Amino acid sequence: MAIKITAAKPNMKASVQPMQAAKHFDIVLGLDFHIVKTPVVPVPIPIVPFGALIFDPMDYISITIPAMPAFSEDGKFHMDPAPMGGSVLIDGFYRGAATSALLALPPFSPPIPGKMGKAMGLAKKFNPLHLVVPKPLFLLPFLAPHDGQISHGSKTVMTQQMEQSTHMDHCWSCNEMGQIVMNSPTALYANYATVILIVLPFGRPVIVGGERIEHKMSWADLVNALMMMGLTKIVGSAAKKLTGKLLTKLNKALSDKFPNYKKFGDKVQPSICTHLGEPVDVASGNMTSLIQGFSLPGPIPFEWEANYDSRSSYQGPLGIGMVHSYDISLKILPEQETVLVNDAYGRGISFSTLLPGEEMFNPLEKYTLYRDKTTKLYHVKDNKGLFLYFHERQNSSGLHALKSIVDRNAFSIRFEYNRNYDVLEKITDSCGRIIHVHSDENERIVALSLQHPTDNTQVAPIRYAYDSQGRMTQFTDVYDASNYLEWQEHYITARTFKDGTTFTFTYQKDGKCIAAEGPNGLFSYFFQYKQNSTLATNSLGHTSEYYHKDGIVLREITPEGGVKTFTYDAFRNKVAEQDAAGIVSTWEYDEKGNLITIGHPGKGQTQVTYNQMDLPETIKQPNGGIWQYAYDGSGNMTHRVNPMGAGLHYRYHDGLLSSISNDLGVTTRISYDKDYNLAEVVLPAGRGRINYCYDGWGNNLQISTPTGNGVRRQYDLRQRVTRVVNADGLVTNIAYNNQDDIIGASDNYSSVQLDRNFFGDVVQRRQGKSEISFQFDKEGQLTDIYNEHHENYHFDYDQDGNVIEETGFDDKKTGYNRDLAGKVIEKNSPSGTTHYSYNSGGQLTDILYPDQQIEHFDFDAMGMLRNANNTHSNVQLTRNLLGQVLEEKTDACTITHQYDEQGRHLLTESSLGASISQQYNDLGDILQRKAMDWQTEMQYDQYGRLTGKKGNNGLEEQYSYDAYSRLVSQTVRQQGSTRAGHRRDYNWQAGNRLKAVSDSTTGTKQFHHDVYGNLTEVLYGDGSVEYREPDLVGNLFETPTKTDRQYDKG
Repeated sequence: MAIKITAAKPNMKASVQPMQAAKHFDIVLGLDFHIVKTPVVPVPIPIVPFGALIFDPMDYISITIPAMPAFSEDGKFHMDPAPMGGSVLIDGFYRGAATSALLALPPFSPPIPGKMGKAMGLAKKFNPLHLVVPKPLFLLPFLAPHDGQISHGSKTVMTQQMEQSTHMDHCWSCNEMGQIVMNSPTALYANYATVILIVLPFGRPVIVGGERIEHKMSWADLVNALMMMGLTKIVGSAAKKLTGKLLTKLNKALSDKFPNYKKFGDKVQPSICTHLGEPVDVASGNMTSLIQGFSLPGPIPFEWEANYDSRSSYQGPLGIGMVHSYDISLKILPEQETVLVNDAYGRGISFSTLLPGEEMFNPLEKYTLYRDKTTKLYHVKDNKGLFLYFHERQNSSGLHALKSIVDRNAFSIRFEYNRNYDVLEKITDSCGRIIHVHSDENERIVALSLQHPTDNTQVAPIRYAYDSQGRMTQFTDVYDASNYLEWQEHYITARTFKDGTTFTFTYQKDGKCIAAEGPNGLFSYFFQYKQNSTLATNSLGHTSEYYHKDGIVLREITPEGGVKTFTYDAFRNKVAEQDAAGIVSTWEYDEKGNLITIGHPGKGQTQVTYNQMDLPETIKQPNGGIWQYAYDGSGNMTHRVNPMGAGLHYRYHDGLLSSISNDLGVTTRISYDKDYNLAEVVLPAGRGRINYCYDGWGNNLQISTPTGNGVRRQYDLRQRVTRVVNADGLVTNIAYNNQDDIIGASDNYSSVQLDRNFFGDVVQRRQGKSEISFQFDKEGQLTDIYNEHHENYHFDYDQDGNVIEETGFDDKKTGYNRDLAGKVIEKNSPSGTTHYSYNSGGQLTDILYPDQQIEHFDFDAMGMLRNANNTHSNVQLTRNLLGQVLEEKTDACTITHQYDEQGRHLLTESSLGASISQQYNDLGDILQRKAMDWQTEMQYDQYGRLTGKKGNNGLEEQYSYDAYSRLVSQTVRQQGSTRAGHRRDYNWQAGNRLKAVSDSTTGTKQFHHDVYGNLTEVLYGDGSVEYREPDLVGNLFETPTKTDRQYDKG
């Protein structure tokens, strides 16, 4: 049923661009008007670079003064307790808000790329002339005249009663010309010199929205500052002793965090965060949640979804804390010589401004910024190789909204907005489908709609609802199945899924999630945060510890005591991983972040080279084999050559693959429909065409083969296959639950029903009289299977989730001892103990059986078996660069193999005199097979089906097929004979079920099957019956009564 949606025209102010929250040790850059240290001459006050860190020593003094006089706006003094020190942490550092102090950098500066790097290079030259003398942290007095302080922050986000500041907020810096700032009356300050913040995230970014305003100073700020300065004189000596140790430690921490000031701009990509439960990042404590939407296929797939981050207060088109897939924008800050891009996760990616024709690569995010030489507009290539273009005109927030996403073949997804470019109204995907975006009066998206896949009505695959505070409370699919969200402030505290399962979330004061709990403890996780590690306890009470730095897990201690380590380079690329058994894998990258070397444990290396488009040109395997690749100007692969020299060649038309051919000239041609769906495949050598048909959403409705075979499919509006009709008459119907799991299927012969749990696991399967049950623990681990006779198969696990004991249906137990990495090193069964050993790559090398027999295995650099031996035999294998066996050598004989460049098996010979050769046509069909004095030739029809064999022994065979390529007759006779020979005919039912076989010698056999598809009876032409009756668990009987034999349990 189509849904008509009417939305009021939005007239509210657009959302302000979300920015990353500021915190201690973020960098402040800009310009000052300062007298220099050289002798003063009668010249204007020079302009000098200013570089500083956000650092307010008062945040590190955690005391409460019992009665502190405070002056308020009503002109009165009050004696109130005065808590001192910071209480709000962002990624482990105290927050930076309006009035937070700045500490000037010493006369050197960290390396900043691009034009900011040039500005900081200039600062290096002029900073020695600057009158601001860097202070050792242990000498910094309370409330000495600031080198500066933050002047701006968010109007709507407050931390410790101050406006929370963000990336690109302005700051006061000390100047020789300026104004008095009330809370620091001993110096002059100015914030018009465009000082900026460069935010360094050390975990998932904390996003702050709201209008940016300057903190309003008052006479109360002045009076209170003077009183605090007087208090400082009284307690200064004691305070210096108290804080000296603390601040010296902070100074060391700063040096440790930023050795030589070289690590700036670090950020954790979501793909390398470690998530547990539903789900929580163990390093940052953020609760993240995927808000599912819908997708459409195309040259660039359209994927609409949203991501929630518990530490984000961003208010965007999907409400608080939500960022959808295309909520991407660009902001140009010419005075700061900076370009900012917000990605689909709400993270800010910064670049220096560019001259027309220039480009800049961000090695951390793998994004590249370009500036067009002609239009002078900016665009970006993301880490997936897609180009992001932005509207030239800014919206009311000063942002350039996303205009299009374009691939190298010029396919694009396009975005259209209202007149002010504030509200997204329409999306045209890469197939030309139009998705309408409906928003409410608060400019929040309430629905997306598009044309029905098979008619002209409009349907809404996803709808959203919000509370009065702009928080998403419900998202609903096309069949009115909903997820529900509950909130406290900007934190999701509960999520109820479509099946009614509810998970709840608990947070501590700093916003870190300490519990993610499912119903009755299902998949529940509890978190305890330490300074550099997190303890995570799962629903079974098993605890892992994760040690992390800068938001990335570097070491994991499993509940069983195993230690895994992970190493990353400065750009967040994983360079090494060691499992609990000490097996190490390594990776190396080039300056563009492309993977160039893979170190396989115990095997060698894979090496990769790239072209200018960052596409692989060669891949060198550990065995020395090299794969080679070539591309056209749009990055489409045109040639691929394997290590043996055989090539495949690809051609394109308008960016779509049009043909594939090999070195022999065998070509398959491909064409598409108007929506760029695969429409036809023309097989080589006249073997026919395969045709495809689709609905408006790109779902495949029909496939037709050259022989007339095919299949037709039906879909629901959630793009799930609900009915499949095969050309031979087999019809299958499929049913789903709200979680998109299959819960029922039926065809011409039988029906199956499935019950599932929250994870989608089958907990019960019913078919006819058969019923099988499965039980799982709270972590989703299979613990019990109950078969049709209610016999039990049981699994026990260790704390790491590895099976350590199985109890079979026959009550016999098998136990497993494992190493810390989980590999089985000992198996204890009723027949005895078996031992297992492994090489440095983790591959099985030795098996010691209970009777003391030993099997040994050895592997080559590719991880393929090259030797196997036991007490009785030894086999050695030699392979070519593709892994095909060239020689098999045993104690008794040697067998050799030959292949052509296409990898086709030509010849097999043995040292005992055997020789088998094969000849092929260009399509890979065997035309002749010869073994010593015997040979046979094969014939094929136009569809590639084997139709005949002729041997040199005077016999020939002929085969025929039905429209569905099923063998229907087989004849063997003497060549040249007029006699019929031996004939066998096959009779089929729908679904490729064999119904009968008629043999010219033995007569007819008919086959009967039960409701489960098992062969149960064979009826012979003479009237006799052969029974093959299975019981519910599959035990076979030879009588219909199933009393001719007995089976034990299991």
